[in-house]
Amino acid sequence: MPPQKRTGVGCAGSEQPKSVGRVLAGWGAAAVAVFLVGLVGAWWFTREPPPRFYDQSSPEAVIRSAKAMVENGDARRLSELLYADSDGMRRVYARVGLMFEHLYELGVAVQARYPAEVEALAKQAREAAESGRGASLLDGFSMGMGGPPRRGEDRRAREEQMGAALKRVFADPFGWLAESEERLGVVLIHDELAALTWDGAAILPPMGLAVQRDLDEKWYVVPPLNVPGVSRYLPRTEEEYSIWESIVQVFDNVVVDLTKEVEAGKHASLEDLSRSAGEKAFFPAAMALVAYERAMAARGRAGGG
Repeated sequence: MPPQKRTGVGCAGSEQPKSVGRVLAGWGAAAVAVFLVGLVGAWWFTREPPPRFYDQSSPEAVIRSAKAMVENGDARRLSELLYADSDGMRRVYARVGLMFEHLYELGVAVQARYPAEVEALAKQAREAAESGRGASLLDGFSMGMGGPPRRGEDRRAREEQMGAALKRVFADPFGWLAESEERLGVVLIHDELAALTWDGAAILPPMGLAVQRDLDEKWYVVPPLNVPGVSRYLPRTEEEYSIWESIVQVFDNVVVDLTKEVEAGKHASLEDLSRSAGEKAFFPAAMALVAYERAMAARGRAGGG
């Protein structure tokens, strides 16, 4: 007998599993596609943007880059512009960069909490600059670092100058960079070295501040450390570099604490804030310096100079 044809019900029943499988496979592929698109989208919107490029091809470019870093909220990267002759010192400067970032945040908090005082300081600085008297951050610290008071000079006046400079640090820590185009100059000494000037005069005399070109063909600001009386305190061992990092960390912690206190309204004025800063920093800084003196003494006993 000829084979009987299958019924329509039987045909439908035998083809249903294949149809369901194709539907499930399609939904599975769509789900995978949606997941991958979501994953890529999440990565795209949460990824870290590439770091900005800052030019260091000349001494003038370094000045422009320093100003741009602050304007872009990259104050932490100011430490990249500092010349380091060792990995240990580069680690120290990395700590300094973090402190710069927190100092920038403190400045923002201070400007929001004490707008009248900040404006008064800014007005004082403008009037002093117009009359030829120094009132910028660099001016204040140049006066404060000029050594012991000369005969007949009022010590209290010097302390007030330093106090005013400290308040300007809190109010606008990098504001002097806004003046850099008009007041900060460069005097080329030779192809690899240049001196920085402020209103045509040396910065932080008698040490001075220089910019030099390194082996990577970039120019870096050279902190005034390698001078007689100062160079002997430079770190040479891993322990000493670690202590320097700790000292920077002490001041960084103070800046972070002060920012929290300003935001919480714990200080009535900038004067109170500067007084609190001194109280917070004195004891831990003194302990760190004692530890460094001991490390240097150990180096001397070991014949390290």
